[in-house]
Amino acid sequence: MKKINVDRAIYFFALFLLVAANLLCNVKSCMNYLIYLKFLSYFIFTINGTTTLIKKSKIKVNKFFIIIISLVIGFTTYAITKNTLLLDLFFVIYASSNKKFEEILKGDLVIKFVITTIILLAYFSGKTITRFEVTRDNEYIRNAFGFYHPNTFGMYIMMIYFEIMALSKKINLKNILLGMLSIVIIYYTSNSRTAYFTIGIFLIFGLIMLSLKLFKKDDVKLYNLKLNKYLFLILTFISMAVTYLYGIKSHFVLKLNDLFSGRISLQYINMQKFPVTLFGNNIMFYRTLDNGFLKLLLNYGIISVIIYWGIFYLNFKKLMRNKDDVMTIILFALLYFTISESTMLYIYYNIFLLYFFCKQEDSKV
Repeated sequence: MKKINVDRAIYFFALFLLVAANLLCNVKSCMNYLIYLKFLSYFIFTINGTTTLIKKSKIKVNKFFIIIISLVIGFTTYAITKNTLLLDLFFVIYASSNKKFEEILKGDLVIKFVITTIILLAYFSGKTITRFEVTRDNEYIRNAFGFYHPNTFGMYIMMIYFEIMALSKKINLKNILLGMLSIVIIYYTSNSRTAYFTIGIFLIFGLIMLSLKLFKKDDVKLYNLKLNKYLFLILTFISMAVTYLYGIKSHFVLKLNDLFSGRISLQYINMQKFPVTLFGNNIMFYRTLDNGFLKLLLNYGIISVIIYWGIFYLNFKKLMRNKDDVMTIILFALLYFTISESTMLYIYYNIFLLYFFCKQEDSKV
C-alpha cells in the first residue's frame, strides 16, 4: 500500500478549500460558508508552508522580509479594494515554494474535475441559486450550468485542457483533436467565444510547431523569444493606448470595439471614471471591465501590475531555461485571454501563475 504524503495531502486540501470558496458561490448549501472556507485555506497554507520551510531549514532573513512585505501589500490592497486577489496569490505561493509544479498541476487538475462535478450535480438537481441561461428570440444560446457566468464555465473547460497539455508536454494529433473537442464542448454549452478562441490560438501555435518539426526547423523555439518576458507589460500599455484611441474616435479602434463585443467602449468608461493609484480602488463596476490588464491597473493598482509583470517575467525566464515550448504557448494563449477576460489573474483559476515558484526535477528555485 502506497504511503500517503501528509504534507502534500494538507496542501491540496487547502487548495481545494480556496477553489471551493470562489467557485461554489451559486451552490445554495455552500453560500453561507464560503468566507470561512477561504480563511481556513489561508490558515492551512500558512501552517503548511511554515512547516515545510522549517523542515528544509530555508528560513533566511531576506526570504522572511519578502514574506512580510508580501503580506503587508496583500492586506493593504484588501483593505482598500475589499478583494483578496493578492492575498490568495501570496498564500498559495508561500505554501508552494518547495513543491514540484508537475505535482501541483496534477492535484489542481483533480480539484478542477471535482469542483466541476459538484457544481454540475448541484445545477441539475436544482441546488444552485441561478440557472443562468442566455436566450435570444426564445432560442437557447448559452448556459452557465451553475457556474458564476457562462464565460466562467467555458474558461474552466479551457483550463482543464491546458493543464492536460502542460502535463503531456507535447503537441501531437491526439492532443490537437482533444483541443478541437474542447472547442466543440464550449461552443455548444456556454458558447464562451474568448475561451474557444484562446484554445484556437494554442492549436495554431501547436500546428506551427509540428510544421517546423516536419520541415526539420527544430532550432526555432518560442521559449527563446526575448520579447516574452515583457509581454504582460506590453499588453498593459497596448490596452491603455487602444482605450485612449477609442476616446478620440479612431476608426480602426471603433471597428475593433465591435469585434470585441463593445469591450473597448466599457474600458473607456471605466478609465474615465476611476483613477490609477498605487494600491487600487474599491470599485463597484456598474459597467463591466473585462480587460484583465486594465482591471488589474484600476482595481488593484500599479503595484499589482508590477507584481504580475514580475510573475510572468520570471515564468518566461524559467521556461527559457527549461526549454519548454508547450508551456510557453499556454502562457501566450492565457495572455490573449486576459485581453478579454480578467479571470486569468486569479490563482484559483490559473495555477500556471505558480510555475516559477515551484521546484522541478531539473530546476530548483
